[in-house]
Amino acid sequence: MNRCLLLALAAGCAVATPALAQEVGTLPFGGEVRVDPVGYPAPGGYNNRIVAVYDNVTNVFGNGTGGNFLGTCEQTMDDCGFANGPWNGVTGRLITEITWGVAVITGATSTEQNAIVFWKRSDVNFQGWSGSGTNMVNPAATPLAVFTANLGANNPGFIYQFTSSLAGLPGGGVAVPDSETGVVVQVGWVTGGCVPADWHANTCETHPCTSASERGIAFGSNSLAHANSASDPGTANAASIGLTLPDYARDISNAAMCANIGSEIGNGGAAGNTGNVEHRFIVITPTTGPNTGIPTTAGQQIRLRGDVVCTAPTTGVTALGAVADAGLNTTGTVGPSATRWYSLSISGAATDASLHFLDVDTEGSAADVAIAMYDSTGVMAGGLGDGFNDNGGSGNNAQLSFGIGRRAAVGDGLQYDGRNGQLNPGTYYLAVMPGASNAGDCFTALPSSNAGGAYQLHFHTNVNGAALAASVAPLVNGQDYGTLDPAAGTQVPGVVRRPACTA
Repeated sequence: MNRCLLLALAAGCAVATPALAQEVGTLPFGGEVRVDPVGYPAPGGYNNRIVAVYDNVTNVFGNGTGGNFLGTCEQTMDDCGFANGPWNGVTGRLITEITWGVAVITGATSTEQNAIVFWKRSDVNFQGWSGSGTNMVNPAATPLAVFTANLGANNPGFIYQFTSSLAGLPGGGVAVPDSETGVVVQVGWVTGGCVPADWHANTCETHPCTSASERGIAFGSNSLAHANSASDPGTANAASIGLTLPDYARDISNAAMCANIGSEIGNGGAAGNTGNVEHRFIVITPTTGPNTGIPTTAGQQIRLRGDVVCTAPTTGVTALGAVADAGLNTTGTVGPSATRWYSLSISGAATDASLHFLDVDTEGSAADVAIAMYDSTGVMAGGLGDGFNDNGGSGNNAQLSFGIGRRAAVGDGLQYDGRNGQLNPGTYYLAVMPGASNAGDCFTALPSSNAGGAYQLHFHTNVNGAALAASVAPLVNGQDYGTLDPAAGTQVPGVVRRPACTA
């Protein structure tokens, strides 16, 4: 990350913002903030063992799509389906955590709240429940759940992601009927303490019927699924876990739509990006990252988590056994849209406290592959979302590093620095997929259609009692920070001074 951006975030500097009335603007990331639902605090803190069942949040800033938001808009709705994820076809589903993204464009937020409304997926029709010109939500529908959150004081000029535990809500979360394939999540800005009489119409918007909105809703693409074109998203899925349609609902707050403010009005037909149509889609063309210059289908930044019993893969799993301190190596081949599974175990903890580590990489592979590692319960090894990597090694090779250390990098790869978290002793599962794949918790491997091919797997550890490998000095991106590299002697070029805060 650019150091100027880091300093700006730390100092709360305002950044230049786009015209407030435009369709899509861009802002930098202001961070993830945990907030409790008003009146429903999380009992006993947050549960870090729940599984992501829908995710269009985790990768968006890393892949160049997350800075996008809707101006002239203080409320949207997007569908969050459970196909292509661990809740596909599962009964007894309870959403116990949500993360959502919003933009603070100008002005303070200390007196404002966000309202989150959960609807049945079957109670929403983006073309209008009763046809063109009608509310998209079934007028007879009752929300599955509603909560508001105090966002606190947040500096303008940033996109923030807020996370709330829902365990304090009645019933311990948002119960999804077994007959539903997902939910539709409505996110809206509201004046603090204001509660609409009916959530079919948000009468509490902070700046209704104005084209110069101070607030926005954040969009992005977790999966980097290509759109057919900049004007046609086709059926591409913006989420990497779960399934969302290209459509979303936008409550436009300008004079032409003032009569319908607070409600999303279906316009029938296909979604569009122009005029006063509230049935819309967004295609983002990233300027940085792996999809630079490629039209990419986007959706609202939402992540849902919940409890689920995960079943470890049993068919076609190659058992590697315990990883010895001398290391473990193997080879294999994976095809397009395919996954190869391995099981392995470590006899000791790979943690900072134990001075132990476990490194996994694909160095020397002929093919570009991605890897994901899970504990025996299906949670990504090291923590939620931490056990996946595509190109962390040299070139297109993948790399995971757990526990303590800073071991030398291979070529232009990352150092083996334990960044993927801490591991307890036990059995783990490793998935190998073609490059540009994705993965989620609950043994959710989402292989891409890329070619795949022959690969190598290497495991290095000292959990059995061997001495810790000698540490090396940290390598830091010279363009942003200057160089601290033993090969360069004591030279530290490119000293960066604190930037001025400019509007």
